[in-house]
Amino acid sequence: MDEHISGHHKFVATNEDPDTARLDESVYYFYLRTLYQSHVNSWQREVERIKKEHGQKVSWVLLVALNKMTFYFIVHLAINMAVYYVFGWSSFKYQITYMIGGQFILEIISYMEHYGLQRKKD
Repeated sequence: MDEHISGHHKFVATNEDPDTARLDESVYYFYLRTLYQSHVNSWQREVERIKKEHGQKVSWVLLVALNKMTFYFIVHLAINMAVYYVFGWSSFKYQITYMIGGQFILEIISYMEHYGLQRKKD
């Protein structure tokens, strides 16, 4: 996702970075917070980009249609639907399990790398 370069690298170790684990924050809370906030930040950054290109009064239809995040959601939905329709319910359950498990492992690594780091935003 674009969040890693455009958000995390810019705001690492500040409260604006969803991938920096706060001191005394549990890994489970961190996982939910970073999953949600990373998507929100990426969506908002895309809205800003679209408004810069097409003007401030751009319609919500264009905000959704031109947003990269919409494309990412559609791709993920298509992959999951393909697994379900080609391989059935049993495979779909494994797909969801692997998807959540893989994301959780990735976020655990981020949790350990950035736990408790804090700096002033410059």
